[in-house]
Amino acid sequence: GVPTLTIPSTVAAGDVLVAAVTTSSSSATLGTGPAGWTRVVSQKAVDFNSAVYVRVATAGDAGTSAPFPSSSTTNYWTAGIIAYSGADQSSPIVGSSASAPTSQVQSVTPPGVAAPTGAMLVSFAAADVSTGRTWTEDAGSEVFDFQPTNLSLVANDELVGSAATVTRTLTITGAIQELAGYVVVIR
Repeated sequence: GVPTLTIPSTVAAGDVLVAAVTTSSSSATLGTGPAGWTRVVSQKAVDFNSAVYVRVATAGDAGTSAPFPSSSTTNYWTAGIIAYSGADQSSPIVGSSASAPTSQVQSVTPPGVAAPTGAMLVSFAAADVSTGRTWTEDAGSEVFDFQPTNLSLVANDELVGSAATVTRTLTITGAIQELAGYVVVIR
């Protein structure tokens, strides 16, 4: 069906929401997102299409649904939303990057992004998988993994201690068809 996420009930007006959506078809197109959402970075592979979106929460967003338009409603999809309080509401995204999808690999490192001190580095990896797998991620990361035989999506975040060009390597075990990675830096 249409990838529809529920915004966490604990979200407050002014929180910065970051959503990652992946569908199991390269022919499916992910739209611009629901009203108020902006696509930050996206990548299309042979077996999947994925994108990362951002939005500043408004009053009344907590617990509501956010349908992310897709040209296909018959494919698998996986998605997740992470909320950040205290981020810059006027221009929360400092920078972003995406790696080109690669086949039959277990690790992905998106290109580095310049980040100021105190920014939040959020990294995502999307994979098309054919067997069981395990992500190797840092403690405290979130794993969104709703289609255990088709797609997997992992998110990981880390506070930037001092201004630098930052990146992250995400690793997965198992039979991987394709893998892509994303980095988003929030001010």
